[in-house]
Amino acid sequence: LIKKYMENTISPEEFYRLKGNVNKIPDPELSDAIEDIWKQSRPGMMDAATKRGVRESLSSKLRPAGIGRLRRFAIAAAVLIPMLAASAIFFAVRTDRPASQQVFTVFTEGGQKTRMYLLDGTKVWLNSGSTLEYDNNYNSGNRRVKMTGEAFFDVAKSEAAGFIVDAGGISVLVHGTAFNVTSYEQDQTISVSLNRGKVSVENASDHSLIAELSPDQQLVISKKDLSGKVYACDAEYESLWTQNKLRLEDASTAELFKAMEHWYGVSITTGNAIPSNRYSLTIKTESLSEMLDLINRLTQIKYTINGEEVTITYK
Repeated sequence: LIKKYMENTISPEEFYRLKGNVNKIPDPELSDAIEDIWKQSRPGMMDAATKRGVRESLSSKLRPAGIGRLRRFAIAAAVLIPMLAASAIFFAVRTDRPASQQVFTVFTEGGQKTRMYLLDGTKVWLNSGSTLEYDNNYNSGNRRVKMTGEAFFDVAKSEAAGFIVDAGGISVLVHGTAFNVTSYEQDQTISVSLNRGKVSVENASDHSLIAELSPDQQLVISKKDLSGKVYACDAEYESLWTQNKLRLEDASTAELFKAMEHWYGVSITTGNAIPSNRYSLTIKTESLSEMLDLINRLTQIKYTINGEEVTITYK
């Protein structure tokens, strides 16, 4: 399973089986497994500089808030196998289709973010708890992807083929541009924010036009009937998460904790919350407990963190 993970051929089921068992593997055995896989893919032993690079990568990329050994291992794998872009990412190949129609899926776990490059040079940032799908014919006259969650696209220009993003019943059509799409399954709306260029957003089923966007415009679409409304926005602000910053301006209590759930990959339950409270803050490298301590200084709360479950009670 470790070898499959490092070679990007692991299925979602195998990934979760590995995740559930990796903590049972003693550190020396895990280290030996990584070295064995290294020797299978490259000539010679891992030298001291490579091992030091792995250690430095772990030190620089791990956050103070608890990260499991699987994520630590995945960062090491990213150093060993360059095609792995970051610890947040793993790949799966749909095996229920013929080889000519293989679908590749990229996942990010809750509380993690990653950046990747598609074959045409398009850059994609995936936010916490997001997926991106594309097939093995991508970039062969076909530049179509499907996503859930939140993603930012910096699309490489191409005269031969446009770029299409399918998300929650809509299709975003572009040629060369940069834009952000938010389409989490649990949300009632889909939003598209345009940084530069121009995009058209269509109903995916009948191809009817919902809206065309210019820079610094945001389209908010109801999932219920796919009706949409265009607003002026600061598109750079909407995509700040790609720079590992979460900025909230005059956010309600519900908006604050919803954003923190996505950011940290946790589930937050609140009691005695005051809906009228408003918050303006920026999260960069702060851990979950550090942010909760900050909120406690603004409005007194009591909180408990139990793994991925967080309970907050207003005093």
